[in-house]
Amino acid sequence: MPHLKQITFTLLTLATLSTNTPQTAAQTKPSDWLHQGIIKANEKNYTEALSNFTKAIEINPQYAEAYYQRGLIYTKYAQGKVPSRDGASPGCQIIDKINTVCEVKTAANWRQQKKQQAITDFTQAISIKSQYAAAYHQRGLAQETKQDKLKDFEIANKLYLERSIFNLQNKDYKQAAETLINIDEIYANIKLISATSSTQQEPKNPIGSSTKSPELKKDPEEIMKQAHEALNKGDTQNALRLYKLAAQIFQDKKSPRVKEVQQIINALEGKK
Repeated sequence: MPHLKQITFTLLTLATLSTNTPQTAAQTKPSDWLHQGIIKANEKNYTEALSNFTKAIEINPQYAEAYYQRGLIYTKYAQGKVPSRDGASPGCQIIDKINTVCEVKTAANWRQQKKQQAITDFTQAISIKSQYAAAYHQRGLAQETKQDKLKDFEIANKLYLERSIFNLQNKDYKQAAETLINIDEIYANIKLISATSSTQQEPKNPIGSSTKSPELKKDPEEIMKQAHEALNKGDTQNALRLYKLAAQIFQDKKSPRVKEVQQIINALEGKK
């Protein structure tokens, strides 16, 4: 199974709350610890961020957002992005200024443990907040098996689409665009894990291709990105034109994505 890269959604989530929240000596509300944890995460101080999210959970064991944010930190540990306190990589020990000893098995087990902790936290967030799209998304990235990944991605995709349609209907185009980008990222991951070993290629000049306009030969995924950018800027007319073009290409390719793109188009046109 191909290795999946962490998508940008994590960074966007960590940046959504203000980094100007003052730190107090005696924080008693779980939201205080959550905000401080996000500040520390943005500063890449993951050890303190982890501690802050844990304190928020200790005060309120039903705090879904704290479990989610802590899961994101565990994911970073699992990816080996967080060095130990002495500056060594996970599973390694600095002997002196020149020598570092690394046990491959120890490092692998350590990362696996952190991945399981991330999955546990995302699962807990979902059990508290059943419509938590981002938690399904991130758990899908951390899952071990193709089946589990696809199941979580499918649920996350459905929830993201529902939210984006709601935002479009309320003319919150910026938020809708951000949510739709998450859907594109999910499809990119699905494409990776669903890739087959077939070497068969489409003919260079398929029947009827010469009659298609140049626009209909474009990559629909790239067109979707352009549409999201236009939507984010509030240029709904251009966004609508691009979504319609993408829908037509998806239709030609017999892609199931055509149905969801049509929902986006209907929402932009004010249809139900």
